[in-house]
Amino acid sequence: MFFISIFLVILSSYFITSCCLNNSSKSNCGFLYLFLIAFSQIVLSFEVLSLFNSISEINFLYLNCMAILISYIALKIKKSEIYKPDIIKEFLCIKNAVKTDKLLKIISIFFPVFIFSELILALIKQITFGDALSYYFSRCTNWIMNGNLSHFDTFDIRELVMPINMDLLYAWKMLYTNSENSAAMFSFTGLIIAIYVIYNFLGEMRFCRRKRLWAVFVFSSFTIIGLMSHTPCADLFIGSLILTSVYLFYVSFKYENNMALYFSALSYILAIGTKSTALITIPAIAVIFFITLFLYKKSIKPIIYFLIFSIANFIVFSSYNYILNYIQFGNPLCSEGHILLNQFRGGFIGYIYNIINYMFLIFDCSGIADFDGYNQAVMIFRDKIINTIASTGIYLSPYFSEKYIFTSEQNPVYSLLGMIGIFTFYPALFIIFLKKSKKYTILKVLSIAFIINILFFSAVMVFTKFNARYLVTFIVISSPILVCTYVKNNRSIYKWFISFLLLVYLFINPFSEAFSNVINNVKGIDSAKTYTEDEQIYEYFLKNNTDKIALIMGTKEDLKFHIDRLKLKGKRVDKLLVEKLKNYNLKDYETIITTKNNVQSSSYIIYSEYDDKNYISECKYFDKNKDEIKLYNGANLSHSVRIVCEIPYIQIQAQGFEEDKNIPLNNYIVYKRK
Repeated sequence: MFFISIFLVILSSYFITSCCLNNSSKSNCGFLYLFLIAFSQIVLSFEVLSLFNSISEINFLYLNCMAILISYIALKIKKSEIYKPDIIKEFLCIKNAVKTDKLLKIISIFFPVFIFSELILALIKQITFGDALSYYFSRCTNWIMNGNLSHFDTFDIRELVMPINMDLLYAWKMLYTNSENSAAMFSFTGLIIAIYVIYNFLGEMRFCRRKRLWAVFVFSSFTIIGLMSHTPCADLFIGSLILTSVYLFYVSFKYENNMALYFSALSYILAIGTKSTALITIPAIAVIFFITLFLYKKSIKPIIYFLIFSIANFIVFSSYNYILNYIQFGNPLCSEGHILLNQFRGGFIGYIYNIINYMFLIFDCSGIADFDGYNQAVMIFRDKIINTIASTGIYLSPYFSEKYIFTSEQNPVYSLLGMIGIFTFYPALFIIFLKKSKKYTILKVLSIAFIINILFFSAVMVFTKFNARYLVTFIVISSPILVCTYVKNNRSIYKWFISFLLLVYLFINPFSEAFSNVINNVKGIDSAKTYTEDEQIYEYFLKNNTDKIALIMGTKEDLKFHIDRLKLKGKRVDKLLVEKLKNYNLKDYETIITTKNNVQSSSYIIYSEYDDKNYISECKYFDKNKDEIKLYNGANLSHSVRIVCEIPYIQIQAQGFEEDKNIPLNNYIVYKRK
């Protein structure tokens, strides 16, 4: 049924795309319109069904069929021509272009192998990405079983407050397959969109196909791009959405195409509904748009239209969870506590510190094992600067005392561009300003946009060792600048060196990862470990007769998704909050699962204070019903952190439960009714 739904969504989106193109000569926008309409349709379908508590397989198909009918009628009424992209013609042009550059021809042979390997990995690779297992898929399971997108009780605040659009794609798949496998195919779609936009964006600027292909090949070879292409992570995907928005905005100016302007707004709003990182890019995107306006000497009217389109699209396609957040937490972004945990602090010195940290991430050489010594040397140099700042006494983050994980390991959280990025992307940020041709003007603006994004990001979010992945969005937005690293002369040492790295990153790395995945020996690749304990407890409850399970666990526990999966098998699984424990009747459950780490974060956090040992000091916490609960006590401290409360093991045992000794686990305790 999932493939039927996919077919119906694509077909209805294809009809609408044909209507929107309106016989325009700008047919290369058609593929982007198709993608954006399909994505919007999935989001809107879930939102409509949620309003009636009716999320189900058959109801989703009903909406798919209605979309087919409406779009077909619109196509007939408008008498639009069917969108027919001339793929063969473009392929022949590319084929002729690479014939004039032998190195480019060699790389172009291996590039399809890279794309195919990434697709296969996205479809078959075991999902081990921490955020996906700890809250992406878990929230999807709850939406499906509840029949709506409303907030629910959970001890992981991220399940409630984070934007939902990307997760709705996962929910779409899980709705029909009852499985999270192959969810990374949506990230792979983000790669394809990014490649398509880079190629066509540079084409609009009148760069030859050789240079456009070079930019695409270099971009695709970045370590983190390959990793995120087969990992259910939103950063590459929203970078593609925002770059699409910039491209369509440029097209709307160049051809005075209001339809492209509308889809530009839609693309950006979908990004805002996908991940809050998109909000951080607003200053940089505003600079791009206003400079484009100045270059084409247009009136302010297109910007006004863009804002109107954005507001309308936001209300329909991205506001749903922001409204729920406002209702529950009084803030459309998230709870007060979650903001305090992640917001920047440290004053001007801390701001400079953040910038230094992010700038040093450019020296990443992940994917090449022999560069561990180099990475350590870079970190020693960085630490000398950091220690000088730290001597001022400014406290910035619990992670600042740690060395950034900067190794040859390929990891979608810690990796960035790899060695090739050092010699291409970062030099391009400055080389682009040496180009005098007018066609480089927009690219110069994209280079400036990257710097603006880094400066603004450093000011709004505390630095942690996990933040490298957020930079991927900024890199994707500015990626067309890679065109300036192309060298026509095949005798150039630089070109030979980069070509060698391209082959390494495009072919050897994906091949080695695919091979390692097949033989189940994925050492150092994508942090791919097997969650044996979580799978073990899932299989145990899947096979026994326990139908009513309660989870009273810590915040970022991967197990909660594995147990949530039991809901799809017809079992009742509830996540209980310690702060509301007296409101639950534990006698309704046959089994209770807790963590041996006997604390749980609050879902309705009022922040307290902590030190580097995470001790809580002199604070009062009240849940929604204003009931005070017990917290840890500690020394007088000075920095905000998540409030935690003790899991009442004694109270659980007093309710007639005893520890189940048949499941010897290291991280969890299973209680069964006596």
